[in-house]
Amino acid sequence: TGRGRPVTLDPGESTEVAGQQFAPSAGVSIAVRADEPDAPCVRGSNDHGDVTEWLCVDLEKPPVDPSPEEVDPAAGEAS
Repeated sequence: TGRGRPVTLDPGESTEVAGQQFAPSAGVSIAVRADEPDAPCVRGSNDHGDVTEWLCVDLEKPPVDPSPEEVDPAAGEAS
């Protein structure tokens, strides 16, 4: 939910994502590639040599906020 920016996180490093601190699990590295700001790609690797494929945002089916803010429709009504 936002624009991608390139970042590589190694064990012990963190960054802010959507207003919250994110740090990979011990032994895991995360890389984000932002060739297109609206369609970032991400891959992970670990100390055992496992590496995921690059996974990129599909602009035809963009990601959805997993924790959308609940809106009270009555809050917008005038009393």
